[in-house]
Amino acid sequence: MIREQNPKLLQEAISQFALEGIFDGVLDQVSFHSFEPGEFILHEAEPPAYYYFLIKGKAKVIPSSENGKIALLDLLTPLDLLGDIEFIRSEDNYYSVMSIDHTILIALPMEVVKRSLRDNVAFNQMVSRVLAEKIRTLSVKYSRTMLYPLKNRLARYLIDHKGDQGEIMVDIPMEQTADYFGITTRHLRRIMSEFETDQVLKRSRGKVIILDMDRLEAFASYL
Repeated sequence: MIREQNPKLLQEAISQFALEGIFDGVLDQVSFHSFEPGEFILHEAEPPAYYYFLIKGKAKVIPSSENGKIALLDLLTPLDLLGDIEFIRSEDNYYSVMSIDHTILIALPMEVVKRSLRDNVAFNQMVSRVLAEKIRTLSVKYSRTMLYPLKNRLARYLIDHKGDQGEIMVDIPMEQTADYFGITTRHLRRIMSEFETDQVLKRSRGKVIILDMDRLEAFASYL
């Protein structure tokens, strides 16, 4: 993880994501944290040191069970927040979060947020909007589970995981991905084999190589 203060980048981010008024009075406390693929941004059950605003890249939320098994719960993209629920409930991180590709986040110390932004109207309105969008996204996700075949949902999942530079190779741990869809790894492999038979993709050493992005996007377009 790399930390830096970059006033120019901050002003660009404020303009791009309509964050005017969010950091009033605390601009000197704002920094940028960047993470490479596979780096942990947050660790489950640890006190949140920062309140994060994801402005570039993708990250995955990976809760773990009591037996140490981890699963993919959700994907985070700009402008998702990390620490919103923990801030509201004053609790430790619910889940771990790992960067999928090169990820940049605006970082504000959690103690500064608690001390200086509780009565900031713009900040609280933004938190409310993001939380409402999370609820909507979860609702859509579960409705898709009931309405659309796994093949379509898997196509969307692969596209979402291909990285912000459009790489055609996707890291896809089978057990985590099966847990994400609530299916067995055997069922997941069967669907992957169908894609391979259709020459949409091929598997190689735990990764998926997308051979025909247009056809994969056609499957995903139903969602």
